[in-house]
Amino acid sequence: MDENPYQSPGSYQSGPPGPPYAVVVLNDDLHTFAYVIETFIQVFGYAPDTCYRLATAIHTQGRAIVWSGPIEDAQQKRDQILWAGADLYASLKVEFPLKAVIEPLVAADAEVTVDAVKSVKVQRPATHTFCRVLWWGGSALILASWVDAVTPTVGWIGFAVAGVGWLLSRTIQPQPIGQTFDQLEPPPYDRT
Repeated sequence: MDENPYQSPGSYQSGPPGPPYAVVVLNDDLHTFAYVIETFIQVFGYAPDTCYRLATAIHTQGRAIVWSGPIEDAQQKRDQILWAGADLYASLKVEFPLKAVIEPLVAADAEVTVDAVKSVKVQRPATHTFCRVLWWGGSALILASWVDAVTPTVGWIGFAVAGVGWLLSRTIQPQPIGQTFDQLEPPPYDRT
């Protein structure tokens, strides 16, 4: 009697799972935080604050592990990132995707997960407070000129001060604090 070469689903013995793979996103200076956050929400279903922390890790470290799992799923996630479309938030035209690669997840990286990134605290530098003071002070001078408490010239000076404060605040990037980003230190790789 010949045995049936076909087995019913679930009746086969599966081997041990393969090694996990990591989806790593590399930094570039053209894609906006809004685009990266939106892409991660669509691809991974993460909460916006988690996506922001991942985007900050990518920006400050040059790269970050954004997902890990079986190779087939990692390839699918990488492809979804690559097919996310153009960055419509950028001031300059950015039509190419984020750079995403798949790497084997080594034992040193096994502790790095999205849960580890959730514990990262982000703080704006002290200069950000200075920028806010400039903006609010300039705005107060503008309002004072509208109610004729000061001359219109002082109002225009307030407008310039508020504008400088606003522009400076846009150029200052949030800085991570704490030890979690040390855990996110990527393995060395060739940037050429």
